[in-house]
Amino acid sequence: MKRITKIFMVAAAGILMFAGCKRGEQVAPLNTIYATVASHNGVNPSGGKSEIDGNDVKWSKGDKIALITSGLEKIEYTLSGDGGTTTGTFTGEKPKTETGPYCVVYPYGSVNSCSYDDSGFTVNYSLPEEQSYSENTFGEGANLSIGYSNGYNFKFLNMMGVLKVTIKNRASCLVKKVELVSKNTSDKLWGNGTVTIKGPTADDLSFGTQLTGGNHILTLGEYMKWDAGDVSLYFVVPAGTLQDGFEIKIYEEGYVNPITDANGEAIEFTNPTHLNVIQRNMVSELDFGDGRVIKTTGYVDLGAAGKWAPCNWGADKPYEPGWYCQYAGKVDVTGKNRLDLRRACPYFDTLNPRWTWNIAKDWVQALTKYTGNDGLTYLVEADRSLGSGWRIPTRNEVEYLYTKTNRTWLYENGEYGRAGCKFTSANGNYIFLPACGYWGQDGSFLNPGNVYVGSGTVTWRVYSFRVLEIESVTMTGSFPDDKFYRYFGVPFRPIYDGK
Repeated sequence: MKRITKIFMVAAAGILMFAGCKRGEQVAPLNTIYATVASHNGVNPSGGKSEIDGNDVKWSKGDKIALITSGLEKIEYTLSGDGGTTTGTFTGEKPKTETGPYCVVYPYGSVNSCSYDDSGFTVNYSLPEEQSYSENTFGEGANLSIGYSNGYNFKFLNMMGVLKVTIKNRASCLVKKVELVSKNTSDKLWGNGTVTIKGPTADDLSFGTQLTGGNHILTLGEYMKWDAGDVSLYFVVPAGTLQDGFEIKIYEEGYVNPITDANGEAIEFTNPTHLNVIQRNMVSELDFGDGRVIKTTGYVDLGAAGKWAPCNWGADKPYEPGWYCQYAGKVDVTGKNRLDLRRACPYFDTLNPRWTWNIAKDWVQALTKYTGNDGLTYLVEADRSLGSGWRIPTRNEVEYLYTKTNRTWLYENGEYGRAGCKFTSANGNYIFLPACGYWGQDGSFLNPGNVYVGSGTVTWRVYSFRVLEIESVTMTGSFPDDKFYRYFGVPFRPIYDGK
């Protein structure tokens, strides 16, 4: 049986800031923290990974650290409990080296190798090229911290700084990625480095040479849903970087070129005299102000093919199926609940949840709208509108998507991690439609390898509606007359006709 021990991470009182710290220098004392940076000048991000209590940062459920012994054991310790506190008890296998000193590093996965001698612990670490995004939080696992103790009580010293950039977003949108690009191409914003620690205070901490293997571009991803209004971006970066300015490149899903500001200019900052030099254990805040509204649109402009949503109705990402819907009726995500399918389908007096061709005549007689007798073949405003300029497309608009773009079949190991069809317009913009099948007769799930796009147009037989079916790989497209009954569940892709 493995022996288990617990280590307790404690907070230190007070906060000591410093100026102009660069890699390779001895640093002045600074506030001890937990896993990420402390607040500075009243900037207190809240929620998620970077939730802050005063000057200390709270641990999160599942956090893992590396405990390194003088015998060079590297042991994984995991936070006990749900987190949410500035102190934490971490549990792991008891070291074979039962006496200190010990070194701890957060996050566990950042430690590549380590050594120990009279000068202390030297840790070879890596900083990620891509950091995660969550509203008002720092990237999980990007905030490298280190601690030293002769026992099992540790205080962490943070080795990174944070740049906070606030921009103003014009419309709700889906952002594929954001790049922070230093004006100095010699800056290393990610890569491999070394740090030596020989005691529990910042005076005992020194950095090695400049990071290697990385470059001056740091990425936030993947897929960020932004509401209209202020958006705060947090980049965890090494101290001393960005002194020559930087550019923020925001890529809205479906667009080749990065978003510009309201004046059509790049989103950049080139006057470092107004920017606190990135320092360890602090947040450097930069607000572009009212004049830097970015031109997000929320739709993808495919020119002659129309303006389309980057995701299916009900989806958060381009490769997700979203809701499987009947003739403009939303159903549950799985589509397995046939009673929900039935209730969601509009304009029926009665329905049998298990349909066969033999009762189609009785079913048609139960229709109360779009019957062929009322002259309605496309959903009226109240039925097609999805709000804010979005609606269910017509059959012709879906056909234009197919005929007025270039199509490329992507496999599961491709750009989106799911098979499907990419539609690219003459202006270079594109959307991706996932291969995700449909729900058919008697609740059966059919043709998961094909792409389907529902429309708001009924067929001449009125009991079915127009759905574009694109066969896998060959990308042959058609609108079958009688295949898609109005109670079947298919994916829909909204189209935009607002201002």
